[in-house]
Amino acid sequence: MNVSTIILVALIALIAGSVAYVLKTGNRLTLRRTRRALAVNLVCFGLIVVSALALPAAGMAFAEDATAPEASQTETQEDDGMTDPDSLAAGLGYLAAALATGASALGAGIAVSAGSSAAIGATSEEPKMLAKALIFVAMGEGVALYGLILGFIILGKIG
Repeated sequence: MNVSTIILVALIALIAGSVAYVLKTGNRLTLRRTRRALAVNLVCFGLIVVSALALPAAGMAFAEDATAPEASQTETQEDDGMTDPDSLAAGLGYLAAALATGASALGAGIAVSAGSSAAIGATSEEPKMLAKALIFVAMGEGVALYGLILGFIILGKIG
């Protein structure tokens, strides 16, 4: 069992432990239990982030040990590391694409939830406001599309 497998098992255990703690407390949340549940989830989230950031490094160390440098290679090429899918630059590129897409989708979800509830309220009072209200909801959706396009651009630079 290599280090990457151990880290993945730890990630799954942390996520399952966090969910199990919340399900165990259930509807019996008081102020003290709410603070404790929040603290447990924040600690689990921090450990998950640290483990997820350590996973590519562990995988790269395992890959470097498994492959020996070839002595028959006589040509030297200038390489920025982005063409090799196992390089650190490619791994950080994948992480950047995931963060760009995920963060924009999260922001779009927040924008659409606020905009659509306001649009429903405005439309219920004045039906002529529907078209203007839908424009604001669509602007919130545009944020997710821009993040998705940015993610594809980053992935295009890697591959």
